Formats: sequence, C-alpha cells, structure tokens
Amino acid sequence: MIYLEANIDKPILFSMCGNFTSDSKWIHMKRNLTDYEIIIVNKGTVYIQQNDSKYAAKEGDILLFTPDSIQKGYDYSSKGTSFYWLHFSCPSNYNMISKS
Repeated sequence: MIYLEANIDKPILFSMCGNFTSDSKWIHMKRNLTDYEIIIVNKGTVYIQQNDSKYAAKEGDILLFTPDSIQKGYDYSSKGTSFYWLHFSCPSNYNMISKS
C-alpha cells in the first residue's frame, strides 16, 4: 500500500468534490492534473492512468492521484459506472511511502 505523508503545519486545502455516474459508455478526459485527486469507485470499473501507470479501479477501490501529472482514461467504462471524486491541495512538501 502507498501512503501520502504531508506536513500539516499549513492546512490541506479542499478544492471541490462530487459524485460522477456515467449515463452511457464513458472514458475519462485527458488533462494535466494540478492538484491531488482521490477517487472512490462505487460501481463498475474506472480505467484510468496517471502518466504511464494504468489502473482498473473497481467497486470499493480508492485511488490517489498526485499533482503535476497527466491523467486520462485508457479504456471505456460501462454505463452506470460511478465514483466519488475529491480535489485538494497540500501547500507543504509531501512524501509517498510504500509499506506492505
């Protein structure tokens, strides 16, 4: 498992959040991610990648995307695929820590 370690001397800043549900076959747009994003999959499979790392996130999976990266879909998700998304920024330095 990979963890985000951040100094919280300065608060983490909430940006926006929502619940996405596709009403037809759907693929995530390509964009330059400028903040953090958490995705929590409710239903279906989300086929998404950050830079060269691809993920097929299923119901119950949680993904954390980091800023200054390219985010895009690499395959279509079926109608009814649903996930919560939350964007935030962290003004302090951070570390990604891998622990098993």
